[in-house]
Amino acid sequence: MITTNELKARLMASTFFGGLSDIEFSKIIASSAVVNFSAGQEIFKAGDASDALYILIKGELEVRSNDNILSTIYENGVVGEMGVFTHINRTASVKVVKDSLLYRTPADKIHELMEKESLIGMKLYRNVTKVLSEHLQRSNLVLEFYDINRA
Repeated sequence: MITTNELKARLMASTFFGGLSDIEFSKIIASSAVVNFSAGQEIFKAGDASDALYILIKGELEVRSNDNILSTIYENGVVGEMGVFTHINRTASVKVVKDSLLYRTPADKIHELMEKESLIGMKLYRNVTKVLSEHLQRSNLVLEFYDINRA
């Protein structure tokens, strides 16, 4: 089992929580929960409602579209943020590769907090932009790799 201090340290290392004060961090995690998933389980499927985002504390995940693996997510990685922040249904599925411990934050609680606390909202928008940028950079590297190997 993971200790409270270890959990906080791992979450604060995530890009999603970067730059938040202890008080701001506490407000976000007040409605969040640690969830366990076993290898082979799906966290969510493409088309599902975007009801939460997840931060991977331990384990490994795959982001998939149909039978294609789009990305592998490792510790401190974030999944589900795109739908939560754009209010659209899931655009991909996420499957557990190795038994995983994740931190689940409900979308409605994020939106509620962002409306009440504009500074937290600004920081979360900045952070989710960084997360999405990291995803895009990884995708670009994969595409470059495939282009090089096709030539």
